[in-house]
Amino acid sequence: MNNEWAICFLNFLKAGNEGEVSFYSTKMSFSVFDEEPRVLITTVIHEFTKDWLNFMFQNSEFSLANLAIQIKSGCACWVIIKANSSLESVELISRIRTKIYGNLTHANFTQDQLTLLVKSDHVVVEKLEPGKCEADETPSKYKGTYKWPLTDPTETAQVKCIKNENRNATRICSISIQTGKCQWEKPSFKQCKLLQELPDKIVDLANITINDENADDVADHILNLVNESPPLDEEETKIIVSKVDDISNCDEISTNLTHIILQIISTVTEKQSDSASNLPPVSNNILRIIERAGHKMEFVGRTTNLTAARLALAVLRVDHRFEGMAFSIHSSEEVTTPQ
Repeated sequence: MNNEWAICFLNFLKAGNEGEVSFYSTKMSFSVFDEEPRVLITTVIHEFTKDWLNFMFQNSEFSLANLAIQIKSGCACWVIIKANSSLESVELISRIRTKIYGNLTHANFTQDQLTLLVKSDHVVVEKLEPGKCEADETPSKYKGTYKWPLTDPTETAQVKCIKNENRNATRICSISIQTGKCQWEKPSFKQCKLLQELPDKIVDLANITINDENADDVADHILNLVNESPPLDEEETKIIVSKVDDISNCDEISTNLTHIILQIISTVTEKQSDSASNLPPVSNNILRIIERAGHKMEFVGRTTNLTAARLALAVLRVDHRFEGMAFSIHSSEEVTTPQ
């Protein structure tokens, strides 16, 4: 039986509408055992711990908000819990301890051949005073400057977009595991339009800098350009692939953005001239783009599948039962076979 330990950083919040809001820092130790002789990866520990925590706090004044796990030789788990209750803090602390330890049959939680063990003397709960996220201002090169109001912990502030006021920029006020105090998360401008229009010619895209703020906008724009374009020449093909490569290097890759990337690449392969293809020099780069986007893509569930006219992408979230998979690549034209 393998023994894997995890360090986890957790936040909890309650979706209730009644009672007073209070916060608690919880520290505990636990171990995870696997019935099979295999190494547990971080994502497996993450999902297993998340299931355990959701099970513990279901239908209560506590619930899970954030979870991050780092596997090490020992386990130290820090939890921040948001309680929505009019009970005294002493009683809520007692309830938190009871839920963490008392919900475990013989101090264990078992699921899919994995067992989680918590010792009662390794659970420490203390009340927090996180304060609030102070009013703040964030400049954005592509979307404008936004002013964020004083915001309660675990709440999401919303500010109207500058270019399209019918949509909102958002920013979460979280609680730091390290300090127990409120802190602003990175703002999201996904719904906001760019302040300046993007160029109408593919060759002019070469001077566009891409980051998380404008990646979705640039991807949509590139797709529109290639859809309306006549057959692409070598320079245009290289510029498009280069820009899509920049997009895939961004930190935040949604399922929708990945789908647009596939559509762009698929359309680029269609828009090659009949006499010659400009794809061979960038074929390996295209494969790396698809691999990178698939690896980073955020999706719900265990699997997801995306298709375009000439491409398909299947992504599987592996767990401790995963034993491998096989696939093949076939090209009808020898010249486009990637090396």
